Amino acid sequence: MKRFRFLVTTFGLLSMLAACSTVKSAAQATVTGLKAPAHVAAGTPFDVQLNLAWPAGDPTLPPGKAEPLQRRNILVTLSRDGHLVVARHALPSRGERLARVRLSAPEPGEYTISAAGHTQALEAVPDLSTTYGGMQSAAAVGLPDTLMQTLRAHDFAVREGLPEGVVPEILIGDPANISSSQWLPLWKAVASGSRLILLSAPPPSQATDWPWTIHLVPVRQCERDLVFPSGAPLLSQALPGNTPSALCPRTAYDLSGERQAVPVNLHGTRLPRNHQDNYLGEHAVFAFRYGQGFVAVSSIPVLRNAGDVYAQRYLMNLMKQVAQIPAGYPANGLAYVHQARLQAALRH
Repeated sequence: MKRFRFLVTTFGLLSMLAACSTVKSAAQATVTGLKAPAHVAAGTPFDVQLNLAWPAGDPTLPPGKAEPLQRRNILVTLSRDGHLVVARHALPSRGERLARVRLSAPEPGEYTISAAGHTQALEAVPDLSTTYGGMQSAAAVGLPDTLMQTLRAHDFAVREGLPEGVVPEILIGDPANISSSQWLPLWKAVASGSRLILLSAPPPSQATDWPWTIHLVPVRQCERDLVFPSGAPLLSQALPGNTPSALCPRTAYDLSGERQAVPVNLHGTRLPRNHQDNYLGEHAVFAFRYGQGFVAVSSIPVLRNAGDVYAQRYLMNLMKQVAQIPAGYPANGLAYVHQARLQAALRH
């Protein structure tokens, strides 16, 4: 009996050693990149994304046998002036291409994020008042969770989903997620007084759903007046004097040939034109009247940089600025012709 127990125990130990040997020699992920916001609010959690690569195969495993469950322990640190502030571990499973770790900078200042030899600078700035939005109301479609949480944390009364009827503001993140049948009631709400804020350009497939021709051009240089046009003082509130890279657009709207809508700036004044009656310049943020409401259009990369505190503040400022555009004369003709075209398209 003792001999039998000895054999069982010996067999068990050998099995454990073999398993440990397999785990130690099993394939490991390589960190190929690190991505995090460049600017965050002090005390607010933010995500660090790690890009991972895995070997094509693991020679320690017999053909057809699955790898033992294991995770690689990847240390992600946040330091300041060479001193460790926060350390967290990413634990990706075999085959995962992305891993995320949540950190938080405890106070304003300059920090460094590090992981497996990759580093990125981080600036933490004081957070805004939790009453910054003043209970401004809006409906939102297609906004990342990070932006929704930020708006609500700063006293913006934002409800997710398509609105029913007229609401003060409607935020559209990615218009590609809205069908043609859904656009018609949205346009009716705007014609009745809602203010629509579009944060990215509609895809070419939605050209017929829009009352104006969309013409995007590359931005050659990120000028400050492209991001903060004159006459819109609220846009630059709580933002630095130099234009943050997180706000620099890749594309802008060329309105030189626009003949359907009447583009205005964010204080309701018609955009300047040349002697040939063409609108001047390229615009990253502008508006136009539609019935009794407004449509504000922006190519500022708020969605792409949703985790950056400056992009978050720009969105909050844009909402406050659009709410203050004077009503002026309604553009009922544009709304009537456009909606008639939409209704005809839906019947076919």
